[in-house]
Amino acid sequence: MSGHVLNEIEQLADWIGMMHKGKLLEEVDLNELRKKNRSYVEFEVSDMHKAVLLLERKFQIFDYIVIDASRLRIFEKMDRRGEINCSFVEDKIVVTKIRVYEETL
Repeated sequence: MSGHVLNEIEQLADWIGMMHKGKLLEEVDLNELRKKNRSYVEFEVSDMHKAVLLLERKFQIFDYIVIDASRLRIFEKMDRRGEINCSFVEDKIVVTKIRVYEETL
């Protein structure tokens, strides 16, 4: 089966093959592909050091990455992003953006 409507393919297929200009680039189990394309919440904050300390100490969040001086991605406890945001604000960390990324095929 081939197609360009990826959300339909994702619902039907167990294995995915990626092609470019007629050549198979990669063939992967859909579950493995989902592990690679993880969902996350990205916060843009004024004080990265304080934000990271708060995540680890108050929320026991350790599955995150720091993108740059102001952006970090959290891969766990995404459902607690409201609480995390409130804690940042209470700790005088300015939050300029919050984005939720839910990866699909």
